[in-house]
Formats: sequence, structure tokens, C-alpha cells
Amino acid sequence: MSLIWRRLSNSWTTGPVRLPTRLHAQTVIAERLCAAVRSNLSSLDRTAPPLHECLRPSTLPRSNAPLRAALLAAAITVACNQHASQLSAAAVAPAPLPLGALLRIGPSVFDGAGLLSAADHSGLSVPAASERLIELRLLGLQAAAGGLERGRYSAVRRGVFGRALLEQLKAEANAKGPPTTKELATVTQERWVDHDRPAASRVSHVVVVVKQGQSEQEAKTLSSELYLRLRSVKTVDAFLSAAREVKVPGLELRVESLPFVTVDGRGLARNPEGKLVADGMEYVVEFAQAAAAIPATEQLSPVVRSQFGFHILWLEERLPEQRVSAEERMRLLGPEVLSRRAREAMQGIVARQRSQQPVVIERAVLDTLQRARVEP
Repeated sequence: MSLIWRRLSNSWTTGPVRLPTRLHAQTVIAERLCAAVRSNLSSLDRTAPPLHECLRPSTLPRSNAPLRAALLAAAITVACNQHASQLSAAAVAPAPLPLGALLRIGPSVFDGAGLLSAADHSGLSVPAASERLIELRLLGLQAAAGGLERGRYSAVRRGVFGRALLEQLKAEANAKGPPTTKELATVTQERWVDHDRPAASRVSHVVVVVKQGQSEQEAKTLSSELYLRLRSVKTVDAFLSAAREVKVPGLELRVESLPFVTVDGRGLARNPEGKLVADGMEYVVEFAQAAAAIPATEQLSPVVRSQFGFHILWLEERLPEQRVSAEERMRLLGPEVLSRRAREAMQGIVARQRSQQPVVIERAVLDTLQRARVEP
């Protein structure tokens, strides 16, 4: 190797080279290097370091791909000859590389541009990037051939296939077109608090309960007297206090402060963060409409009859309605509609697979594991 380098160096210094461009000069240098390698393989110093370690950095600019590819070709040629000299006589010689190829790893073939790209992306030198590429490809081939532990391989395979199926379901959902009016209406109904909320009222109330078999007239009379007593109060605390003071033998009075109720009877509440959420409560229509009919806060409703008895309501707070336009709902809820399409398709696949491949679970063992204490 040192002989090659000395002869090449001599060829550079024996006479000036006058070329029109720098690229031309670098190309001539590369050609001389390759020619020197080819003409001196027979007298190669086997103890010399590899060619790529002998090359000076100043002669190997990273910015010029043709020169780097030529130098790399020379390095690989020398390396292959060094390796061939160490093979036993019985070893089978590898098949020659295709025209323009510099490296073959199993079925994968790389040319100079491919190796330069690998080096640029990894930030490594060309030899180091080549070694890294060889290592990764060989490991991949071993894994694909069954070298990866079976359980882990199966898990990775299932994960990859599962992800591919989800991507396919997403594409099929999008291919069905934009959300329909019916699909948007379904999601809007579930998200009504944020997108289609009627006006709501928060009230405190007192109800004279009418029990089965009990005279309705007595309850009605008491509720009328109670209304006359309560209509002069000025605050909700005074309303609640005055209502609780009334005691009539044989009649039950319930005094409560309630969350918000919409005009159609749906319940609302504020969560710990102060956000309005549906609380799942449903109120009778007579009660909800009476709350909505109170003109302003800190006022009473007239006596209202419902299936539970006679009510008097005090309005504490009112929320205006919140409606979102159809265009805005399409923008906000459209992605949810597409996601539901894909989810329904996935659930159908799971259901079909369950019917074809029943799942059997040993509940007793699972219960035992659930109760088992894990020791540190």
C-alpha cells in the first residue's frame, strides 16, 4: 500500500498539471489513484494500513461526489483483494459486483452515490458509514431469517400489521367523503353542551310533595300560602331559610338548590375546573319550563304543578343559549365523524374475528392473579 501511495505521490509531483477547472483536476487525480491501484496489486504491501487510512484529508473533499466515489471504489477494490488473499483454497469466490456497484450486502446493492448519501445522513466518514450500513443490513437479514426471538418477532409483526390496518381504515373513512348531515347531527347531540346548548336556569325550589292516596287540595293550599310568604324575600338564603321553617303535620316539604336545567329538561353542572358539563339529570318538562319562564334572577315563579307536587322556584342564575353554525360544526366535529367511521369499521372486524375465532378466558385464573400480592 505504501508503494502505491509513493508512486501516486510521485506522479502528482513530477510535473505540473494545468487543467481548466478544479473538478477536472480532481477527476484526473482520482483516475491516477485507481490506475495505480490496478497496476500495483501484485506488489501490494499486505502489512500496510487500509487505503482509506492512508489518504490525506486534503485530497478527499466531502463536497465533490465524483472524487469521493472514485476514491471509495479504489479503497473497496484493495480491501476485496486483501480479503481474497486470506480465504482458503476451498472457499467459493463471491459473484462479481454489477457494473457501477461498490457494495453488496445479501440482496442489497449500493453504488457510490448511495454510500455517499449514507455517510452524509449519518455524519460519519464513508468507511465508518459503510461498516454501519453493513452491520445493520446483516442484522436485519438475520432477523428476517428467524434470528429474532420468536415472541418478540410476532409482537413486532402484529404491531406493524395492526398499524397498517388502522391506516387503511382511516383512508377508507376519508374516501367516503365529508361528514353527512345525519352524522354531524349525531355527534352534535352528544356534544350539545358546547355546540347546541339551549338557555339554562339554575334555581332553588321548595316542593310540597303529594303522596299517593293523599289529598291534593291540602298540598295546593299550603303551597299557595307558602308563595305569599316567600314573595317578599330578597335573597336565595332568605328563600331557603323561610321555606325550611314551614312545618305542617301530614305534609312533606323538600327544599333544594339545583344545578342548571335547560328549557327541555336537560341537566347541566360545573365540574371542578368550572367547565359546564352534562350531569345526566333529566327534569320534568313542567319544572324546566317554569324555571325558563321566570323573567329575571332573584325572582320567584308562581306555584307550578308537576307529578311530584307543587313547586315554587327561585331563579339564581341564567345562562344564554350557545349555538354553533353548521359550517363551524363541520370544522370542529368533522374529524370526530371520520374517526367514528374508522372505529365502527374496526369494531366490525373485531366482531367478525371473534365469531370466527372465539376467545376463551379462564376467569378463575384471572381472579386469582388479580388477588395475588406481588412481592418486591
